Amino acid sequence: MNKNKKQMKHNVTSKKAVIYLRVSSKGQEEHGYSLDAQEKMALEYAAKQGLEVVKIWKGAESAWGREERANFSAMLSFVKKHSEVQHVIFDVLDRMTRNDMDKIRIAELVKDYDKIIHFSRDNKVYSRWSSPDDEFMIDVQVAVAKKLSNDISRKTAMGMQEKAEQGIFPACAPIGYLNNKLTKRIDIDPVRAPFIKKIFEMSASGAYSLK
Repeated sequence: MNKNKKQMKHNVTSKKAVIYLRVSSKGQEEHGYSLDAQEKMALEYAAKQGLEVVKIWKGAESAWGREERANFSAMLSFVKKHSEVQHVIFDVLDRMTRNDMDKIRIAELVKDYDKIIHFSRDNKVYSRWSSPDDEFMIDVQVAVAKKLSNDISRKTAMGMQEKAEQGIFPACAPIGYLNNKLTKRIDIDPVRAPFIKKIFEMSASGAYSLK
């Protein structure tokens, strides 16, 4: 397909769009990557492109795991069901996905559902008319994002193991204890700990039901 035909095909596409925004965790506020910053840039991008945003998904979701990617899955289902919605706007590629499985799901949107993927921060577009070189670069960027994600997971696991070997509980403090933000250790909760101790003592006596 020559350039003129490609351009003509793009001109007859719908202008309806959705936006998907994410951070990796509720506590994450990466510089320039907060949900508010992503939303502002995505809306500005949509306005410049003459796109009508009909729905926005945003929240904290890991790039891994089916249950954790509820918004992502909901967005995919929505755009598949609504043929008039032809554009999906992300911030940058690693806000879209950091794994091969979701890359395949995005490719399905493009190839089988004729959707157009936008990256507002990079001002880039991925569609069925993208060149082989552009598709290759998408694959490379997903691979790089996946590598960074794997490195973060590995370093986190190493840090938790090191804490455990030092006798430090390597997670959020259970009820009856508190996370000390200054010392990074676990302290006994002076208010709730006595009640937790009493519960175990009553249970161990055999005189009380679980309820």
